[in-house]
Amino acid sequence: MLIASVLDPGLFTQDCRRDPTIRALLVDHLMHVAHCHIMICDQDNLLGKAIVKGLASLPPCIAQQLSVAFIGDAARIVRLAIPAQDTQSILDILPDLPLTATAMALSNQPGVDATLASQDGYEAIHMTELPHDRVFSLSSYADSNVKRREYDSMGSVSTKDMPQREFCDNIINPFVRWANKVIMIDKIVATSFFDHTPGDQGSNWPIFSRTIKCIYQAWKEECKVEPDSFEIITCPNQMRNWEKPHQSHWLAEGVQHDYTKQARLIGETLMRDGLTGELRVRLIKTNNLRAVAHDRYLVNNRSAILNFSRGFDLIHTPQGILTETAVSLYREREQGSVSRILTAGDAAVWESPALLLAKQKEANSAVTTDNVL
Repeated sequence: MLIASVLDPGLFTQDCRRDPTIRALLVDHLMHVAHCHIMICDQDNLLGKAIVKGLASLPPCIAQQLSVAFIGDAARIVRLAIPAQDTQSILDILPDLPLTATAMALSNQPGVDATLASQDGYEAIHMTELPHDRVFSLSSYADSNVKRREYDSMGSVSTKDMPQREFCDNIINPFVRWANKVIMIDKIVATSFFDHTPGDQGSNWPIFSRTIKCIYQAWKEECKVEPDSFEIITCPNQMRNWEKPHQSHWLAEGVQHDYTKQARLIGETLMRDGLTGELRVRLIKTNNLRAVAHDRYLVNNRSAILNFSRGFDLIHTPQGILTETAVSLYREREQGSVSRILTAGDAAVWESPALLLAKQKEANSAVTTDNVL
């Protein structure tokens, strides 16, 4: 549902000047980009600066609306290095259009879904030996699979009876591919965990664990940027949830009043299930989730949120078939439900050894830098 794309500034500086009707098509595309795209730019962000300049050429009301997405949200921009030979092969054809050459060269970087090219760029890349199956003109883009993914992102997608592979390919992988940090929010993860005992088949915890592992592994395998952390935010298991006879196992562990131990047991169990990297479990105070009636969220550090209409007990068979939920992509306004949850007070936090080690290395590096300065 989330799309990683490149935008050729030549659309503003060349195509719109040649044909004023192009502007309406470009504005329509930019509106979709603002909703469901990650912007791929060069390391010096020359493309980004040129796009911002191009926005100023649009009608003021539209320019102002789009500037919020393209200027006010730097997290949505990913900067990539480009092989010099790729850029040069385009420059040989378009020596006077270096930014278009840069955009065309970025189109072949792993993880880029689409490049919307100016007419000059579209013709030039077809004259090289570079792959160009992900390069589109404004007219050809309308019939592309990427455009159909945009339509999906404008509504919701049902996962009923969806295979796990399709779930990952179409929903999860695009969402985590450019995410340094992924956060899962589900207020009943802890409740589900402490409703099971080792070997208990009646609990839905195995389904939660299977789904969490699926999303975590997708992030570890697909992520093309430096990973930071995978975080689970949930509520502590409260006293009223310790009434079932089989929970005597946990009562003997003394966890009903010890939220730190609750977080640790959840984290260590997930590690044994395969989440061996940069994992964090946050238990937040219950009243901080009262605003969330039943929806659950997957959040990344690219200002994107996936909303799930039910909890993360999704992959309900070992064969990887999903149960029914509606998944939608959106970008939250300030002080929305997710923002309040992310900034809520902690009841307890557990961090994996790998995450603690990474934080220690970062702290040591900062100290070394300070000493040098």
